[in-house]
Amino acid sequence: MQLIPDAAHIHSPLGGQGLNTSVQDAVSPNPQNPASSYSPRAQFNLSWKLALVERGVAPPSLLSSYSEERLPVIKRMIEETKTIFRVAMLAPQPPKPTAKTNNVKAPWDQWSEELKQLGVNYRWSSILVDERHGADAKAKEGTIDAYGALGGDGLHAGDRAPDAPGLVNLKTPGTTSLFDIFRPVRHTVLVFSKDPSVAQDVLTALKAYPEGLVRSVVVVPQDGAETVSADADLVLKDGEGHAYAGYGCSPSASTVIVVRPDGVVGAIAAGVSGVKKYFGTVFKGN
Repeated sequence: MQLIPDAAHIHSPLGGQGLNTSVQDAVSPNPQNPASSYSPRAQFNLSWKLALVERGVAPPSLLSSYSEERLPVIKRMIEETKTIFRVAMLAPQPPKPTAKTNNVKAPWDQWSEELKQLGVNYRWSSILVDERHGADAKAKEGTIDAYGALGGDGLHAGDRAPDAPGLVNLKTPGTTSLFDIFRPVRHTVLVFSKDPSVAQDVLTALKAYPEGLVRSVVVVPQDGAETVSADADLVLKDGEGHAYAGYGCSPSASTVIVVRPDGVVGAIAAGVSGVKKYFGTVFKGN
């Protein structure tokens, strides 16, 4: 099944936002290769939710989060492209580059970072769980910055999950990265902990969810013991420190990050209760 995104987003083509926006809306992963590696731009919001509902493992109410999450993004995108269009039409043409002016920029280049859409987020979504920042940290109506989750006060639920290279696989020889692990057909649960007993509580809870739709990954810090948990699908050592730094996790505490199939952080939890709360909105009977 291939989903065709909403064609009603009428806006100026300036800024090149149409294709990225439509992919983030609904495009499904390649059905011939569902195990293909995750792409950081392919935040197909609707397809994974529709797939779970169609399989009968998720409640139909999950689909309502599509409009809740995507409409603020589309609103911001239309506002941005309108502004760029006005600037482009009203501003004088920049001078042609010469040996002295080869760094001259077009007047709309001030939006260049935002237009990459790497800051697109859903921090206001009702299906997210964020125990790091608390319920009060969720964006309220009128304060939503749908394009702006870059830097600031660190990673929130609803942000794009960052990559982390240099992860050492403790079960089988070799190194990997988080983008090589994320898949568009399942949730990935990252358990940042060097305490095997804490990780075990989470791993035991994950067994209650549909087989094949949740993958568990224990990430131990650089100085952590190379202990292999038999219940974890993967056990990785953060060999270069990128994972703990990128996800704002402390080696002295345990944190659980749930990454959705679309590469968005669905939950930041201190333990098993937060994980259960998140999956309670995603799967039936949990």
